[in-house]
Amino acid sequence: MIVYLRYFLISILLLITAIAGFTYLLNPYAVFAAGPLADVVSRKTAAADKGRSIKSYQALVQQPEVLLVGNSRVEIGLPAQHPIYQGKVFNLGLPGAGVLMQYDYAWHVVKSTGKVKKIFLAVDFVDFLTSESAAKPLLGNWQGRLNYQLSQAHTPVTNSWIQGKEQLSFLLSQSAFIDTFLTLIQQKNDVNALSEHGFNDGRLYHHIVRSEGFAVLYQQKLQELTARLANPALKVQPQSSGFQALELFLQLLAEQDVEVTLFVNPYHYPYLDVIAQSGLQGEFERWKDLISAVAQKRQLSLYDFSIASELVMAPLQESSRDIRDNKYFWEPAHYRQAMGALMLDAMQAGNCRVQAEGRMVDICKILATAPLQ
Repeated sequence: MIVYLRYFLISILLLITAIAGFTYLLNPYAVFAAGPLADVVSRKTAAADKGRSIKSYQALVQQPEVLLVGNSRVEIGLPAQHPIYQGKVFNLGLPGAGVLMQYDYAWHVVKSTGKVKKIFLAVDFVDFLTSESAAKPLLGNWQGRLNYQLSQAHTPVTNSWIQGKEQLSFLLSQSAFIDTFLTLIQQKNDVNALSEHGFNDGRLYHHIVRSEGFAVLYQQKLQELTARLANPALKVQPQSSGFQALELFLQLLAEQDVEVTLFVNPYHYPYLDVIAQSGLQGEFERWKDLISAVAQKRQLSLYDFSIASELVMAPLQESSRDIRDNKYFWEPAHYRQAMGALMLDAMQAGNCRVQAEGRMVDICKILATAPLQ
């Protein structure tokens, strides 16, 4: 009986070890250093919808010098390679995240790695809209935790024991084991995938456009946006938690000598039409003025790509099922990497006039300029 139990336990231990080793080698969430199979499973398909759970761990592995901070527009729209990065980059775009979550994650990476030198920080109008009754000052745990972390300048945010325990859970969980198989077999499928640097390749858009055309993407997003902006009480509240979080985040980054460039994400013209039709055009312009004031106070550059530029106003080929027909946008709220590359070109040059479509076009307006170093 004892011999049987011994062999049984050894068998279980070997099975667990094999599962953990398999998961570790294929690394489905990119939360471990790249191994010998990195090129085989470079597209982390199972990770695409788990950004909030895994991106902090991915960033700790990558130890980036440059962070891209924002929501899904940043995750899908900015290219993985560009000369402006000047160092190892990590895309910390978090789909559906509000500003407090975005800044919390970014501050975690800044303090935990001690490597971040530059942040490109996207801001979106709808993230700062709120009703007067909901526009409460920033209170409680978030501000207290960040202030505490600032005072503990040499103490990592993440306890190494806790981090190790979390990573071990990735190796031993049933869902991770299943996701490992999915990652292996979905490498060539038209599903979204993250890279080890946090970029989302947006391949699901390819499939949707080929099968249903751009129209379905635009209709769905416009319905969501119209419903979201239908509340007549929505206003830009300068004393809201969103503005306070932005001010506090920029203060903390300045204390850590992290260079910041701010930019307003571009929206395709149907998105701008919904803002106007919802009676929020005045609030939109007022919001830009308030963000500009924050940037000027901190002596930061602020690029506004949400203007009615030639590329933003380019006609939509709604019935097209060819992804080449709408080169710069997937749908009203999400720009493509071709647009993201031009945005980075503009921010690198400090000039909104860039080369596109074989000619020079203006794609932004500079609302604030950082002093020359």
